[in-house]
Amino acid sequence: MIRKMHSIALVILAIIIIAKLIFDLKIYGTMVSGSGKVDKILCKHSVNEPKNTYTFQQNHSQDPKLRRKFLTLFTTFADAEPIRYTVQNNTICNYLNFPEDLVHLVAFVQKAVYQYQFKEHINICGGHSNFDIKRWHLVVLPKSSTYLDRPFLKDMFIYAMREFDSELYMYTNGDILYPWGHLQRSFQAVTTFVERHELHEYIISGLRRDVTFYSGSGLNVKKLHTGDEEEILNIGNGFEPILLYALDYFITNKTSFPWHTIPAFVIGSVRFDNWLVMYANKLKIPVFDITQSTPVVHQAGIPKIGDKRGKDANNYNIQLFHESVNDVKMGKISECGDFRTLLSKQGVVVIKNKEYNVECVYFSLYPNVMTESDGYLGLQK
Repeated sequence: MIRKMHSIALVILAIIIIAKLIFDLKIYGTMVSGSGKVDKILCKHSVNEPKNTYTFQQNHSQDPKLRRKFLTLFTTFADAEPIRYTVQNNTICNYLNFPEDLVHLVAFVQKAVYQYQFKEHINICGGHSNFDIKRWHLVVLPKSSTYLDRPFLKDMFIYAMREFDSELYMYTNGDILYPWGHLQRSFQAVTTFVERHELHEYIISGLRRDVTFYSGSGLNVKKLHTGDEEEILNIGNGFEPILLYALDYFITNKTSFPWHTIPAFVIGSVRFDNWLVMYANKLKIPVFDITQSTPVVHQAGIPKIGDKRGKDANNYNIQLFHESVNDVKMGKISECGDFRTLLSKQGVVVIKNKEYNVECVYFSLYPNVMTESDGYLGLQK
C-alpha cells in the first residue's frame, strides 16, 4: 500500500514538473547574438506595470562584452523593404565606428532582417569584418511587445535597461547617422549639468538634418565609404533642420524618465515623439535639446511602402496621441525644450532655452483618460 502511494506521489510530481516546463516555454522570448547563437530570455508580467510591459531576465554575468558602458544604443530595421537595405547597411556601418568599450549596440529585429542584415557575408562599408558585425546584440521581442510587427517604444527601453548595463540608453530610428564625438560631448555636457544641478529626471532629444540619399530610381541609394565622424559631418555640412516636429532619437538613464507609465506607442510611426516632449513638460521633467551641438543626418528621400500596416500603425499612434492632446501642432522641441546645448570654442555648453513656450505643458484630458496621479496621460492599454 505504501509503495503504491509512493508511486502515485511520484507520478503527480512528474506531472507538476512537466506542466511548469511547458508554462516556462510559453513565456520565453529570444535573443540572437551577432554570431547567430539564440538564448532564451524569461519574459513575464510584472504586477506593477501596464499590461503590455514585460520584465525580461537573462544572466549576462559571464559575458565580458556586457560590462557597464557609457551608452546602450538600440534601433530596429525594416524587414520587407529592399530599397532600404542600403540605408540600414549605412547605419550599421556608422554605429560600428562608435567605440566598443563605450557602446552596446542592440537591434530589435524580425527573423527576415536578421538573416539578411547580419549574416556572415554582409557587405558593410569601411572594411569592417565579420567579427565587427558580431558586436551587435540582436533581440526578437515577443508578439505581445509589438503591434503590426512594430515594437512598442516603452518595451524597447525597459528591455534594454534590464539587459544591458550603461549610464545612458538611447533609442534611434534606423536611418539616422551620428558623428560620434559630437554625440558623446553633448551627452557628457548634459549629464554633467544634471549632476551639478541635482536633476534626477530628464530626457534628451533633438532634430535632424535631412540629406537626400536616393537618386529617384531603382535601388540606387547612396553608400557610405567609412561611416566615421568626418564623413558624417561632411555629408551634413550646410544642412539645417527643416522638419521642426520630427524627433528621431531619445536618451535617458535608467531612472530619469518613467518609461513604464507611457502608452504603448509603436516606433516607425507618427506622433509618439511629440507626445513624449509634451508628457515630459506636463510632469516637469526637463527636456534637453541637443540639435545645435549634434549635427545628425537623416538618410532622406527613400520611398516607403504604402501598405495597410503602415497606415494602421499611424492611425493607432494618432489615436493614442489624441486621447490626451488635441492639437497636432504641439510638442516642437525648439519651444518645448527646457534647455539647449551649444557647441562653442570651449566645448559643449548647456543653456536655458529662451524660446520656451508655457503651452507645452497643455494636455486636454478626456473622460476615459487616466489622470496624472494614475501614472500617465494617455489611452490605457
